[in-house]
Amino acid sequence: YTAGFRHDSIPTAVASLTQRGPSYGINFVNTEEPEKFTDDYLSQFDALFFLHNTDEVLDSAGKRAFQKYLDNGGNFIAAHAAADCLLNFTTMERTLGSQFAYHPAFQNATMVVDHPDHPSTVGLPPRWRVTDEIYNFNHDPRALGAVVVLSVDEKSYLDDGDHSPEQGSPHPIGGRNLPIYGPPFFLLTWERSAEFNADDLILHGHHS
Repeated sequence: YTAGFRHDSIPTAVASLTQRGPSYGINFVNTEEPEKFTDDYLSQFDALFFLHNTDEVLDSAGKRAFQKYLDNGGNFIAAHAAADCLLNFTTMERTLGSQFAYHPAFQNATMVVDHPDHPSTVGLPPRWRVTDEIYNFNHDPRALGAVVVLSVDEKSYLDDGDHSPEQGSPHPIGGRNLPIYGPPFFLLTWERSAEFNADDLILHGHHS
């Protein structure tokens, strides 16, 4: 569900995850109905996955249910534009470790594995090229205890902005937030349909 900008890759991502999930023992249930965020509904899931959600996607009741789910040990995974939703909800910021600031033009960039021994990076090359929107954040997720497992080489792409110096170095692009609310995992790739690979996302989110 999106309350703001909507990425064109969402239908491809949903279809791909739904199709490939059972191969990994995962049953994805997709909804674009925020009113379903209730204690009873969320309790049936082992994890919640926010895919490209933007702006205020939950009302106060939904936020309370989300908070309770996390407090009870629920798992949370978020991808890409999810860093740009619920910006006024402190729990979301603390869960992800940071929030979206801006991104430069869609272009090629080099991803870097910072923690090759982390389960979520198993099978990834040390460096690889992607074509994507490279997000900058309003502060360093490591300040909230996040483990940044993937970063981006800032010399590999063009950014006329200030690179959000508050986000720290190396430039975070994917990580796990250990001490806050269960084991959330955040990965900021796959802006467009052509780049989306369900197997990669499932493997790295599932092993985080």
